[in-house]
Amino acid sequence: MTLSGWQKTTVKEQVYNLLKQNILTQKYEMGERLNIGNLSQQLGVSNSPIREAINMLVTEGLVTVSPNSTVSVVSLTMQDMYELSQMICFLQIGAYEYCVRQEMTQKLLTPMKRILDRQHDLMAKGELYEFVQAANSFDRCIIEGTGNSRLLGNFDNVFALFTLAALYDYQHRDTDWKMNTAEHEQIYEAILRQRHHQVVELIGHHYSKPEWADKW
Repeated sequence: MTLSGWQKTTVKEQVYNLLKQNILTQKYEMGERLNIGNLSQQLGVSNSPIREAINMLVTEGLVTVSPNSTVSVVSLTMQDMYELSQMICFLQIGAYEYCVRQEMTQKLLTPMKRILDRQHDLMAKGELYEFVQAANSFDRCIIEGTGNSRLLGNFDNVFALFTLAALYDYQHRDTDWKMNTAEHEQIYEAILRQRHHQVVELIGHHYSKPEWADKW
């Protein structure tokens, strides 16, 4: 596992992208310790870009650093996952209601349809990591539709962490890919037909995750 052949980004960015992918795909498991020295040897780079990449991952919530400087992959409890889902739900509903008031809902449809098509393609190919990324990008469309960069920034700050929670859910509870896609299709159709109250109900149902709440 080295970074040879990666030419278009800095070493720090290469390390960051690789570590992030390994965390999200759970090559590094939740709670697993990351040894900077070992990573330096494995990747063939100095400690400095590894530390910089880890700092970026800490900002995203994917990595924690203890008071004694122990670096570990974040360990999400079911309560963490439930609260993340709630937060995304609140952001989605608030953002959608704003789009309704500003008569901007129709501009959400084109990016949503593009992502829905991608979800179908990735589901057929069985590419889970890419599927979950696409599914979360569908959710991002409503936030982006507000045109509020600060709100979008808040969403993006937890995007990776929510992706990790969703991937864990898919891998450990046999979550139904078709159901996720079908719920997105229902949201899309309700927006298309301007059934705004139904959209809010569908978003709430999509993120309810009672099974996560029951675990703690």
